[in-house]
Amino acid sequence: MCRSRMPEAEAQEAERVAALHRLGIYETSCDPELNRLMTMIGELFDVPCAMINLVDRERTWCLASSSDLAAPPRRKDSLCAFTVDHDTALFIEDMRDADGFREHPLVRDTPFIRAFAGERILSLSGHLLGTLCLVDIRPRVFDAESRQRLADLAKLVSLRLNQRLIDEQRHTADAMIDQQTQLLDHLPDGIVLLDDRRVVHYANAAAQRLLGGASHDVKGCAFDTLVAQPEGHDFATASRTGSPLEIHALPRFQGFEALQLGDRASLVGTHQALQRLRSLVDAWPDGVLICDYDNLRIVEWNIAARRLLGTQASSLEGTRLPQWFLSGDRRTLQRRIRAELGEGDGTLRHNATLHNDTPVEVTLVPMQDASETSLIVVLRDRSPYLQHLRTVTRKLAKAEEMISQDALTGLLNRFGFKQAIDEFMVEAERGVPFALLIADIDHFKDINDTYGHQLGDEALKIVANRLAEQLRDGDAVARYGGEEFCMLMTVPEDRVVEVAERIRRTVAATPVTLDDGNELALTISIGATYHTPGLDEDSMFERADEALYEAKEYGRNRTVMLNAATPRARDEEE
Repeated sequence: MCRSRMPEAEAQEAERVAALHRLGIYETSCDPELNRLMTMIGELFDVPCAMINLVDRERTWCLASSSDLAAPPRRKDSLCAFTVDHDTALFIEDMRDADGFREHPLVRDTPFIRAFAGERILSLSGHLLGTLCLVDIRPRVFDAESRQRLADLAKLVSLRLNQRLIDEQRHTADAMIDQQTQLLDHLPDGIVLLDDRRVVHYANAAAQRLLGGASHDVKGCAFDTLVAQPEGHDFATASRTGSPLEIHALPRFQGFEALQLGDRASLVGTHQALQRLRSLVDAWPDGVLICDYDNLRIVEWNIAARRLLGTQASSLEGTRLPQWFLSGDRRTLQRRIRAELGEGDGTLRHNATLHNDTPVEVTLVPMQDASETSLIVVLRDRSPYLQHLRTVTRKLAKAEEMISQDALTGLLNRFGFKQAIDEFMVEAERGVPFALLIADIDHFKDINDTYGHQLGDEALKIVANRLAEQLRDGDAVARYGGEEFCMLMTVPEDRVVEVAERIRRTVAATPVTLDDGNELALTISIGATYHTPGLDEDSMFERADEALYEAKEYGRNRTVMLNAATPRARDEEE
């Protein structure tokens, strides 16, 4: 009898849905952090709604949105499903002109969508989970720059969603360590792990029985209160149960002091316990080496260590530990071992690079035996962590720059300026006051109406360049919106008007050249104020805006400054 095979497309869809469910966010409520990100993306693209829609087998749901608009519950009604079904980004500049979309329910009826952009959101395994989409009720153009920007943001969102799975995998790894620790419960002898204060961190079932009996938990108890042990002897008596014990020190385990407890009436051989512990260490995911403390020669190793070092067992035996590291790390490692590790005391952690260019975290723990001191060396591969850290850092830096920068002028945008003024306010509280200037291009509407938006954009870029040239590296300038610019400067209060006038004259001396060769003069009006103790951000904006209003009222192309001691125009009128 032959078992039927699932069609290839159905198998791929099953894998995709499984990857979606592995994220652990199926039908969760909206994430406030993602909602804030969607609000910023909506403002960045100037659309009424930006959202994250995830697509299941038969339905969709909205994980985050900048508005009240949500994804249609049925997959067949969702525009995002097109992206998933065809594994491609979707950009429709006018739904009414697009075949296959003009009769879509979301186009014909509420919310009457006219423009849509959707970029793919992927899982760690590359499966398509859903879409980062932009929705507008007006037709619009998605040029190459905006399409690339949306693709970069979709990668950032993918990273944010997959971070949950990365954290879950880390949690699973920690749980595996706990599970491996619990394997000690199967040993016939008692095993206890003590922290640096000799408090019981872990006791297996045999140790619980020997030390506490059937009704007492010994975890968290000081070990010295649980046993009566003559100094210098291996035998003792359990204080609670009266059991005669034999106590032996074992190699440190997970950074804890490890002790073996045996009932002297029926003591099981130490050899069996050590063999079980050796099997556990050999299955450990990190590399473990045991070296002679005096000359650092390797005497034992586990499978993971051999794999990390990239060698056969015959090549390891008798070699010295430093020779498996790059030359610079060899000298540093040997120096730190001699300077920072005492025999049988202390723990040393050191980041180094193996001879095969593998970055590792090295943990070294001296182990005092009856006759000699050994050194336990644990090697943990840092490659996955470093690669993930570089990827996250690069993507976050690129996304932060993109979100805080005005696309036309290259200056800070409103979001970037908000971050900058927050920093200036913190410095002001430490005794470093600053000035806030708001500049507005005079008669800018007339420029757009008379010469067109292309010349208007050229005027904005010229003014932006002049403003940026006049400020120092520690100052900040932003295109706050339309033809309005905001500047932050740490200058003395009595020089604010002087600097503002220099900026104003510089702009006035830089006209725009028209197509016919004539020049169109540009001027700006500036309103300024200065930070004083107790003045918050909103109050500073209110005063600077009032000053700008007066500058325009008194004829434009001038600077007006208001501070805490200057009456405002409305106050004078009253």
